[in-house]
Amino acid sequence: MVMTKNRIHSLLKQEGYTVPKKSLDVAKTWDIIERFKLSVSAKIQIQQLYEQIDSIRKGKELIKQEILKRGVIFQEEIELLTSITISLLIESVEHFRSVEKINRFYTGKKKGKGAGKARVAVVRKIIVAIYYILKKRQYYYYRSEKMHCRKLKEYENFLKKVA
Repeated sequence: MVMTKNRIHSLLKQEGYTVPKKSLDVAKTWDIIERFKLSVSAKIQIQQLYEQIDSIRKGKELIKQEILKRGVIFQEEIELLTSITISLLIESVEHFRSVEKINRFYTGKKKGKGAGKARVAVVRKIIVAIYYILKKRQYYYYRSEKMHCRKLKEYENFLKKVA
């Protein structure tokens, strides 16, 4: 959309008209531009560009409505799950402090901002780490290899008992 507006702006400038870029996607602006004495070529190009902007705007609106329509079904569950997750993470910050890097981060934040804000900062850091772990499908960079192997072994034993 930005490229389209820039192209309109460029065409108008070539024709000797100055219109602020911010107002170029407003439908009323097209009505004003139509009254300009533009070359036929510029007028046709600008009209096509405005049709593109209109098409993009309609497409974005349809996508937004579809997302809202599909998401509203689960909105209460999402809000509940989010609040529970954040509450549990805030309550379990002390457990995460066993990781040296997180402990240093928490201690530094606690001195400057206080314990409450430090906990929230640690939770945010953990959520961001979880996001990238899931996105990149990799292990946590600072994990303890020894502890990881122990937990995998415990999990294997658990699965054997259940099966």
